[in-house]
Amino acid sequence: MKKTAVVFSEYLGVSFIIAIFGILLHRFLGLENLLTNLAYWLSRGVVIAVVVYAVRRLKDNWTLKDLGFRIHRSWGKDIWFGFIGFCVLYIVLLPLEVANISVYADSISKNLGMFPDMPLPLLLVIMTLTSLIFGFVTGAWHEEIWYRGYIQGLFSRKIAPAVGFFISFIPFGLTHHFSHPDYNVVMILNVLISGAVFCLIYYATGSLLAAMTTHTLANVIPVYAPFVFAKGYVALSYVTAFGLGLILLGFCFVGRTELKELWTKTKQMFSESGILYTVVGFLLGLLVFLIAWGRSVFTDRYGSSIRLVVYAVLGALFLGLSFIRKRIPDPR
Repeated sequence: MKKTAVVFSEYLGVSFIIAIFGILLHRFLGLENLLTNLAYWLSRGVVIAVVVYAVRRLKDNWTLKDLGFRIHRSWGKDIWFGFIGFCVLYIVLLPLEVANISVYADSISKNLGMFPDMPLPLLLVIMTLTSLIFGFVTGAWHEEIWYRGYIQGLFSRKIAPAVGFFISFIPFGLTHHFSHPDYNVVMILNVLISGAVFCLIYYATGSLLAAMTTHTLANVIPVYAPFVFAKGYVALSYVTAFGLGLILLGFCFVGRTELKELWTKTKQMFSESGILYTVVGFLLGLLVFLIAWGRSVFTDRYGSSIRLVVYAVLGALFLGLSFIRKRIPDPR
């Protein structure tokens, strides 16, 4: 219990420090256009990597490889593993995507004005390239470093793999409501399932490259059908959704070796953790979500100056407490 409290204290301290940098970056960049938004999220990922690396280096002599900046087998094979993970995710989420296709299309329609009047195939190519950039920079880049590289990696190694799993994907999925208040229940469920798959990919490989590949594609490919729907091709949009599902199902067959490894690692994660730590991980995941909910309420009520002071005090307090026991050996 004491070990869990120390690790959780470190996580809280680091999260408040990251929040401070987020506020300062927001002030500095302004976020008034697409370029400043891209700069903000790129910078945020760098800040997260630097802060968590510094803390982990001081406490346990971690390297960047320990935070997921490593190659599982090779660059190509890690990307392939991430792609196969995405294929499975798309097939699992296909019913939810189809059920919500009109909702996604309405959101896309608001942004169609930025696209010139050109043939649909060319629009899809432009949309794909644009979405890959934004899907990686504004989502996969910083979220995977934080949720998988640091949070999942820390709690998996220091307590149990199942704890790292739950404390990563539960807050990841549920807190999307705060950044996307327009999300309905189906959309949040979609993000929850996606987060679970990202966690499994990361645990199976230990590579942020594999997890980022799955995450980036999950931000891009599922919008094809809603985009077609938004352009007025309603029937074709459903054909697109199911057609992609069939194609990706074929890739799952080709990548069955990777899927077998993913399944083996998933069973290993829970068998190593046991029922007790599985339950502990689930409860801690809910606790982190409640803390995030409290911070969102605090953000709505108070300005950035007050938040900077409060976060600085809490960050120093919790991180300082975690250094009372500087080194906690890995159980493995």
